[in-house]
Amino acid sequence: MPSAYRRVTSDDHNTDNRRDQFYQPPASSSSSTKSRAERISDKIQAFLWVCAATAVAHYTSTPQTLLSSPLINRPIFNVAVVLLGINTVLMMYLAVYLPRFRGIKNASAWEVYCPRVIPIMTGVGIVASFLLIRATWPVWGFLSPLILGVEFLGFLFALHFVPWL
Repeated sequence: MPSAYRRVTSDDHNTDNRRDQFYQPPASSSSSTKSRAERISDKIQAFLWVCAATAVAHYTSTPQTLLSSPLINRPIFNVAVVLLGINTVLMMYLAVYLPRFRGIKNASAWEVYCPRVIPIMTGVGIVASFLLIRATWPVWGFLSPLILGVEFLGFLFALHFVPWL
C-alpha cells in the first residue's frame, strides 16, 4: 500500500531557507523597551482601573461588607483570605526576596530556581477567587464576580505606581 506521505530531506541548508522565509528579525534592539507614549498609556489605564475599583468599593461599601456583614459565608471567606495570604507571600518571595537577597533579577530564571511557584500561585489564586465569589454571593448575588473582578484589577494595576516593582 503506497504511503500518502513523502520523505522530506533533513539537511540543515534546506530547513534554514524555509525558516528564514518566515522569520523576520526585530526592527531594532530598542523594540523590547516601551516608548514614552506607551508608558504614559499604561499609567493612564492603570489609573482608570484604580479609579473604577475605588468607585466600586465606595458605592458597594466593599470593605465594611467584607469585614462585618452577617450575610457573608465566614468559613469559606476565611479559607479564601488564607489562600490570598499564601499568594501574597509567594509574590513577595518572587518580587522582593529573589531580586534583593538572591540576586535573581531576571524573571525567566524563576523556572529554573523555583519552577513550582508560578503553577502553585495560579492554582491557589483560582481556588481563592471561586471561594471569594461563593462567600460573597449571599450579599451581592450575580454581581459578586463583577465587583470582585473590578476590585482585583484595581489592586493589580495599583502596583504600577509602586516605584521599586
